[in-house]
Amino acid sequence: MRCAALPHVGQTTRTEWIDTGSELDGYDNHVYLSGIAIREAGALIGMVAGGEVRARDRKITALEAQLAQAQRDLTEAMHKLAAIDVIESEGFRARKKTGRPAKEMVA
Repeated sequence: MRCAALPHVGQTTRTEWIDTGSELDGYDNHVYLSGIAIREAGALIGMVAGGEVRARDRKITALEAQLAQAQRDLTEAMHKLAAIDVIESEGFRARKKTGRPAKEMVA
């Protein structure tokens, strides 16, 4: 038994096998395809391995979570900016606190 697409891949090769159900003329005429040949053919037409897809899915999920957090942070900042605008429109101004400034604690 050999792979019809990659004849150097034989039955002793550790891979998956697909029985196509087809017959060809000649000796050892049943058509089998190895998993190696299937993956190589898939790569030629632009398919990616399942592990790559799962890694991309994890990265997309992480980026969506970061985007959602950034949107929440932006909304909060916009609310604060609107509050500052309301205060300043009423003529209020920030002023310095009375007394000495607090000493910084050095760790």
